[in-house]
Amino acid sequence: MKFDELTFSSFPLYEGLIVAVLLWLTFRAINFYLPVVVRKLRVKNWLIRNLPIIELLLWVCFFIWFVQINWAANSVYALGAIVLSIIVFGRALQLVTRDYISGIIFRYSNHFKIDEKIISGDISGKIRRFGKRTLEIENSNGRVLFVPYTQLLTAVNERQHHGKTISGHTFRMKAKKAETFSTLADNIQKSTKNLPWISLRKNAKVVIVEELDNAIIVEITIYAINEKYFMEIENYLRKKFEK
Repeated sequence: MKFDELTFSSFPLYEGLIVAVLLWLTFRAINFYLPVVVRKLRVKNWLIRNLPIIELLLWVCFFIWFVQINWAANSVYALGAIVLSIIVFGRALQLVTRDYISGIIFRYSNHFKIDEKIISGDISGKIRRFGKRTLEIENSNGRVLFVPYTQLLTAVNERQHHGKTISGHTFRMKAKKAETFSTLADNIQKSTKNLPWISLRKNAKVVIVEELDNAIIVEITIYAINEKYFMEIENYLRKKFEK
């Protein structure tokens, strides 16, 4: 390219716009008809997972080709395409790498551990795994949440400390009758231990109040890291054991 002979040649520009529109329409059609045309679940899942990468690579090839045809035509649009490519791919690189970088900062600055309870904004639960881009948290319903590290860095994160005051909550429940009362008490205690909000230092207490023909009334005392989780834990136990 001769910079002193730059022109505003329209043909390479129109040619590039036509190819760009066709490329965009092709991938929109593929995304639309993919669930209908592809029947095999394994192939469909592979395409859904890899199609965005294929599209990205083709757009990279398009930008390289567009720059080349405008460069050959000594068109000023080649410079514009180069600048646009740098901006677009710079932004894409930022979006791809920001969670990796945030993950490194989060792991080395907060000192959280596996199975530790974390509260971050509206999200709370036990830490199950430190992923490369996301933190895996299991909430009180047993659902695993994949939280981006970028979101965690911009939020106020709370961690349970061992010296924190443990709150207690007592309620009565008419439970299904088990083989023995000790079996019922063990089952209740095991169920509470799987919940992320239960204290790891104090086990739930189960006391028999009255034994009926086909049921048993028990008094349960649970210990949580925060009193706002009492009703959630109580409802969970009622749903599982109440007659």
